[in-house]
Amino acid sequence: MDVSYPRWIRYGLQLTVTLVVISLASTAVADEALIEISEGQLDLNEQGIQAVQDEDYERAIRLFEASLDLGELNITYVNLARVYQHAGDCQRAEELYEKAMDAPRVDQPAPDQIEAAVQMYRDEMADNCAGYLELTCNPENMALYIDGLGPLRCHSDGPRELRAGSYELRGEILDFQVDAVAEIIGMDHIAVELSLTEEELAQVEERKDELAEFEEDVDALRKFETDSVDLDEELAEVDAPPMPERSSTMGIVLLSSGVASLAGAVALDVVPDRASNGEFNTINFVAAGLYGSALGLGIMGIRSTW
Repeated sequence: MDVSYPRWIRYGLQLTVTLVVISLASTAVADEALIEISEGQLDLNEQGIQAVQDEDYERAIRLFEASLDLGELNITYVNLARVYQHAGDCQRAEELYEKAMDAPRVDQPAPDQIEAAVQMYRDEMADNCAGYLELTCNPENMALYIDGLGPLRCHSDGPRELRAGSYELRGEILDFQVDAVAEIIGMDHIAVELSLTEEELAQVEERKDELAEFEEDVDALRKFETDSVDLDEELAEVDAPPMPERSSTMGIVLLSSGVASLAGAVALDVVPDRASNGEFNTINFVAAGLYGSALGLGIMGIRSTW
């Protein structure tokens, strides 16, 4: 028999931030593992779900943490982890998913269902969250390019944080170059070495004067001193062209012109004797033209004003 769970429980098993109605098969759990949910926890979790729907993640975090202060529950940890995941803090989300696996359990959803949900969310993070590139360069002073972005410092104090995806790496020094590809998986660490051959390293060592000039040029060209590179942010720096401002004065002028054209058309259409003689003549063309002008000017005036 399928059963539907309260809204705050269902959130922990949804695949998107939009709340969906789901049903899960009930599973027996050992009596000693069951935790009774208090009214206070239920109320705080309900409020947390509403905050998530309102995209007020900070408030949602406070509410779920307040619920955990009343008592730890695996489903509440999952709810809280999902908020951090949607807010972009994947590292914190992973820590909370770990806690959910060891926290006191509720009977619905059953522990195996919680584990299955957490695995799905971790799979999402592998595709959507940042991963870490641990790069080693030989020689250390070569210039680094990531998908053509650079030059960057090849060595850093820690791993570089990159969004999940495939990156082309290039190390350059003097007229030597070494290439590699890094497949970044969210939340995972990958180690890559960019190294010249022994023969190339010996030639670099022999050309110390040229090397000094090369290092000066690279330092002058370096655009980024940070150890983390977010290619999406670089692309996002291109500003969209500003929208033209609407002119209320121009709108009034156009509307006034439209009214004048309409008045002229009506006058030509009814006043002269030839306008109502039942024959189609030149004056009818003039009136039709004025009607069309009035319509066009009226539309432009309305758009310019509002």
